[in-house]
Amino acid sequence: MAEISDSSHGRINILGGAAVVIVAVLLARLWLLQGVWGGDYKQLAEENRIRRVAVAAPRGEILARDGEALVKNRLAVTLTLAPARAKDKKLVRRLSKLLGMSVSDINAAVQSVKVSPIEPRVIKRDISKETMAYIEEHDDEFVGVELRVEAIREYPQSGLAAHIVGYLGELSDQEASQPDFAQYQLGDLVGKSGIERQYENVLSGAKGTEFVEVNAAGRPIEVIDKKEPDPGNNVVLSIDKKIQASAETA
Repeated sequence: MAEISDSSHGRINILGGAAVVIVAVLLARLWLLQGVWGGDYKQLAEENRIRRVAVAAPRGEILARDGEALVKNRLAVTLTLAPARAKDKKLVRRLSKLLGMSVSDINAAVQSVKVSPIEPRVIKRDISKETMAYIEEHDDEFVGVELRVEAIREYPQSGLAAHIVGYLGELSDQEASQPDFAQYQLGDLVGKSGIERQYENVLSGAKGTEFVEVNAAGRPIEVIDKKEPDPGNNVVLSIDKKIQASAETA
């Protein structure tokens, strides 16, 4: 039998030592991943799998002195888009055509820096039933798009005393820096004038929270936990509806 030379012995020892080092490194890495960093990675995975979503509170109603509503709420569907999906130009063009919005307006809605980088951005509120049905039927073409049900304002008296009750609008950059709006995010609806603005803190209520499980595409699967929002309080005015109507038509 041929004898193994000293040089061959040396190479075998080097290879054996290298193999031992590699196995040791792999075992150490495995221990770190499972034993030391496992909790952190599990938390990251959970954070990616479970999304925390703010739930808007229904605003309080604005009533005439007889208790009849001048301003109340109705349910509507709001379309939102995940910021990362705005890089898909084909998707943005598809939304632009479907919603009747310009591409620049959609991009502007997404590019807010005052909201969490992963928080879905409001693109359009009160979309039509036809639009909602189309998105649901072509679900695979709208990855990153979500439809939410929200309460929006309705004026049952055909705008009676509109100059008094005021109106709502999305929070602006300037308003977002004011202490009165510290609890709001860009995209939230706030009072801009009249009673809606003067009694914002009374009418607005407090947001709730949903913890939603999402799939790999970011689509909601189920609501795991939910904290219901606290609805805003009603505001009763001293306005007499009949007198106000007569004054406006005089």
